[in-house]
Amino acid sequence: MQTKIYGIYGYTTTIIRIPAGDGKAYLNCEFTRGCPHNRANYRPATYATADKTEQDIIERSPLFNRQIKLIRAYGEPEAVAVKATVAPAPQKKSDEQQPAEAPKEETGVTDYPEVTTREEAIATLKKLGAKATSLRDDASIATFMKKNNITFSNFSF
Repeated sequence: MQTKIYGIYGYTTTIIRIPAGDGKAYLNCEFTRGCPHNRANYRPATYATADKTEQDIIERSPLFNRQIKLIRAYGEPEAVAVKATVAPAPQKKSDEQQPAEAPKEETGVTDYPEVTTREEAIATLKKLGAKATSLRDDASIATFMKKNNITFSNFSF
């Protein structure tokens, strides 16, 4: 679980009402403990949350990276924890799949054996024309890979 701390510079305390979803619901965030004076104790008013839903609402709002800034993130993001459990298994599979690479190339499938992590896979897919919005979860990544005949022999989702 990852805890994120968001901040608003220039305030000691403020409450921001962030629209969620279609705008009918709102998330009230109370930013506190700021010191707006340009001195040694200068710091933004902050709001901390470990709730993934709240983090998504804040990060998708139009205020994010304008008025609301991400100050710090603690803990392991969930994607990294999944990567750690998935990464060793494909290493074993790559030895078994080595002889099968030639038929895959004949059928039009493009393999990228240098990709060994989720981050590398996403970066490679973006270079091949994938939009970030189409790579939100493993199912959408797999759909894009299947549609474009792309495989990663040393990594699987």
